[in-house]
Amino acid sequence: MKKKKNKKIKTASVEIIEKAKKRLSKKLKSSNNKNSNK
Repeated sequence: MKKKKNKKIKTASVEIIEKAKKRLSKKLKSSNNKNSNK
């Protein structure tokens, strides 16, 4: 049971990291577009 709980926590953290990376990449893209527009 403990091992399964740990796996769930790990996968959840991975999902959060992936979401954060996607948000960062979107922010970078939007900032790059703003700079190119200038």
